[in-house]
Amino acid sequence: MLVDYQADMEVVSEAASAIEAVRQAREVQPDVMVLDIGLPGCSGLDAIAPLRQASPKSRILILSTHDDQAYLRLALAAGAAGYVAKQATADELTQAIRTVAAGRSYVNVTLAGGQALRNVLDNRRPPTSPVESLSKREKQVLALIAAGQTNQAAADGLALSVKTVETYRRRLMEKLGVGSRAGLVRIALECGIVARAGDVEK
Repeated sequence: MLVDYQADMEVVSEAASAIEAVRQAREVQPDVMVLDIGLPGCSGLDAIAPLRQASPKSRILILSTHDDQAYLRLALAAGAAGYVAKQATADELTQAIRTVAAGRSYVNVTLAGGQALRNVLDNRRPPTSPVESLSKREKQVLALIAAGQTNQAAADGLALSVKTVETYRRRLMEKLGVGSRAGLVRIALECGIVARAGDVEK
């Protein structure tokens, strides 16, 4: 209703799943696709690549409840042209659609860490994964956190002090743009950084 109300916009198709969206994108070839991350059966992030293949000229705008930097980086790395939080106002959403339709990028979310946002939006190619820029040791600490290890257990496993592990954890939260241990666990699981017995090298 919001889009159809705009004099310069028209809804040409709607889809309730990623599979249906790909089929309709191939048939309709829309100028802009507004894509929800939380699609049934397939994440909207995973749908970006097949949607771009089905309709190469379409610009994809992600609409998401997630307003942290990790999801933004994943979306842009996959080929999205913009990222808008669902808390955005009607004016912000229509502005985002017009912006990506004009060939520019649009991001309205409030992200943790100003430098992290600048790194995503500058001229460098965004990494394919939010953990790509982490050091080997940082990945080891993240893996142990995802496996449910306490700071003491992680310190023992890596032959580090508890204080050092705590420092690594704070650094990970800053780099990945999350504000809690749960956020670190979520990213680790999504990116396949999960420790198994014997996997962590000292």
